[in-house]
Amino acid sequence: MNPKEIAELKTELQSLGVRVEADLPRREGGAGPAEGITLIIEGIPATVPTIPRLAGKSPYSLKEKKGKYELFQDGVSRGEVRLGGSARFYDELDAQGRPLRLSALLHGQDCLATTVNQVCAYYARGEGCRFCGIGISLERGQTVAFKDPEPLARAARKARELDGVKHVTLTTGTQDTPDRGIAELARAARAIKDATGLSIHSQTLPPEDLSWFRHLADNGVDTIGIHIETFAPKVRKQISISKGEMGVSRFIEAWKRAVDIFGRGQVSSYLIVGLGEEDEDVTGGADLLAGLGVYPFIVPFRPIPGTPLENFSPPPPQRMKKIYLEAKAILKQNNLSAREAKAGCVRCGACSALPVYELIP
Repeated sequence: MNPKEIAELKTELQSLGVRVEADLPRREGGAGPAEGITLIIEGIPATVPTIPRLAGKSPYSLKEKKGKYELFQDGVSRGEVRLGGSARFYDELDAQGRPLRLSALLHGQDCLATTVNQVCAYYARGEGCRFCGIGISLERGQTVAFKDPEPLARAARKARELDGVKHVTLTTGTQDTPDRGIAELARAARAIKDATGLSIHSQTLPPEDLSWFRHLADNGVDTIGIHIETFAPKVRKQISISKGEMGVSRFIEAWKRAVDIFGRGQVSSYLIVGLGEEDEDVTGGADLLAGLGVYPFIVPFRPIPGTPLENFSPPPPQRMKKIYLEAKAILKQNNLSAREAKAGCVRCGACSALPVYELIP
């Protein structure tokens, strides 16, 4: 398939989901919009929804035969795909004898990701982002509440050696501290960088003192995500109390400072489509971000069962294709590209088709 065909296929899969005719492990919780499985389509990772409510009527299905997976559209083969998400390092143990899968997971095809502190202050008091399932995986015993630097460093080292991991993403539940949890992220980054030399991406809300961004850089963080999720004010207040109260001006100040420290294209912000916003909120926000040197990481919403937005549905593929094409032009105009990202979600690209649209001539 050429880039246009892969981009459109990925867009449709992420909006319509895939019916899975095999017994596969699926990601059901975690920070952010995270439900589904990962397919590798001709080297391009794609996270796609699989829950029956969303994928039950999808024209796409995945079938397994003798350990190989084939993707079908209306019964016609679209070719063989690989399944992402499994890793050899998962069964390695930390110093306490616990499997390293409790500390970190493989995302996409070569990204190691972890939520350093699984306890979010907002989530704990019922004020968390309404799309986020950060507490679900903890409640189900699929992770531990806090990841110490040493097992994280060991997980990164083993993931690099056994699974070819090339970069690391660190996020955290927001803390009720002036630094928003950045000190914990920095300690984890320092341990991983010293142990592996891998490129590291970190995600955080703007702290009270923006000099904390320099602290991250000084401890080995190469790129940063400061996620606003949506530029629609009413929607932002409805889905995220903390971000609704913060206001866009605070984010702009944080993005500018981060670009000064990490460089153009090494700062990103999620823009989630399908929460009730208008197309202009997405493309206008992308234009603002790109003008600041921030990569607008546009993703279709994927609801997580057990969250307040579990009955939402992903946006239709035609809407996403239109938005992606407009965002592609915005990126080109501002000389930004996912291919230049050193680490993180933008480099991984599994949750968005935008990096593939960049490749279309």
